[in-house]
Amino acid sequence: MKFCARPLPRRFWHLAARGTCVVGGLLALLLPSGMARAQGGDVPTVSITANQGSFNIGDVLRLSLSITGSAASRAVDEYLFVRFPNEQLFFFDLASFHPARGDDSSTFLPAVRGLVIPPRTTLNSIVLEAPLPDADGLDGGVYTWGVVLTPAGALEGPSRRAQDIEVVSSSFTTITFTKRRPEPVAPPLPPLPGGLDASGSYVITGGVSGETTVSGGGSFLTGGVRPDVDLTVQSFFDPSISRLVLAQTGTQLSGRMFLLEEEPEFLVEVVALSIVGTLAESGGVTLTFNGAFSVQGNPANASNFSGTLSGTFLDGTLRLRGQWSFSATRRTFSVVIDGVRE
Repeated sequence: MKFCARPLPRRFWHLAARGTCVVGGLLALLLPSGMARAQGGDVPTVSITANQGSFNIGDVLRLSLSITGSAASRAVDEYLFVRFPNEQLFFFDLASFHPARGDDSSTFLPAVRGLVIPPRTTLNSIVLEAPLPDADGLDGGVYTWGVVLTPAGALEGPSRRAQDIEVVSSSFTTITFTKRRPEPVAPPLPPLPGGLDASGSYVITGGVSGETTVSGGGSFLTGGVRPDVDLTVQSFFDPSISRLVLAQTGTQLSGRMFLLEEEPEFLVEVVALSIVGTLAESGGVTLTFNGAFSVQGNPANASNFSGTLSGTFLDGTLRLRGQWSFSATRRTFSVVIDGVRE
């Protein structure tokens, strides 16, 4: 047995969602809780499985069937159906959904009529492969998919009573449709602005300067140069370290920074563990800093800082101005950074 699985047009899901028929008494024999007439002995067996148990909008539902023959060849009719969370019932003919009444077997549409199952042979097929759309009326919840094999021609003609239906084999699986919309995909980054590329390592020649708004006194931090600084290390004892490293993707900038000042009474370290920003075509630069500021002296103190600096990038030179706020000490510095790319 080989079925050609193909994506279902969106209109089929809408047809299913608009159905009004519900499960009735006759189908109770075909559902897991009421399955009572599957024949014992050596008969063909069938199983239906889904590629996963939980689905969102856009996920592909793939239903697979496996039928194993008994000792003798057997001809069967194969019925595929789905019960919606609101009890609506639809039979699936491998091309579209058809509403049915659960208490009227004449509305049961087979997927395959007169399927001959060879002895001791397993037939595998994919009977449905389609993305789940955001269709009107296609509610979130638990969907029960079932396959039932009956003797060939058993349900043809007038509707049969429940006790007169012979079921050769059946199988069921449930899936949960959460109906969550996929996360929006971020648009591609714009190209490099005007050909400017601010990525690279910068020696901070002007250092960081500013006045605290709390003490009223001035504070000046200076930095020297050491090109081989490892920014993954957060503790140095070299007064010459002062460096900013930036990477650029499109107009987006990211990076890290380390500054150190050593004085007779104290040691000041400023470590920016996270820097993000943008570069405009005009050369305008905006960088947001987050990091740690520590003073080792008597007494020692430390705090985290954050702030946004803006300025320009031209010919390998950065000039940034702005403010940093320090959470633990409740101080604010006006900052100037002059950097020359190595």
